[in-house]
Amino acid sequence: MGLANNLAVTVRNCDPSVCDAGGVLPRVKADSNQVANVMQIVFMVIGIVALIYLIIAGVKLITSLGNPEALKNARQSIIFAAVGLAVALSAELFVVFVLKNL
Repeated sequence: MGLANNLAVTVRNCDPSVCDAGGVLPRVKADSNQVANVMQIVFMVIGIVALIYLIIAGVKLITSLGNPEALKNARQSIIFAAVGLAVALSAELFVVFVLKNL
């Protein structure tokens, strides 16, 4: 018995169009364009959430009224939102680059 048989449940009499040769993993009929489309939607949602968070933090910065603690928290929120937006954009670029070069 191989490692895959010890870690996964083997499907007996599985249709070869659905399972791999060992009957362990299901096959997914998706090409790189479909994966890219799904990932684009995921990263778009992440970007929208980060942008909304950035706007909310900006409003908190404007309305901090000189309170040093509120000002510090608002600046920190802006930095976190900007980093999150940058990570989402770079992750999308990375995924698109990898999928285009497969």
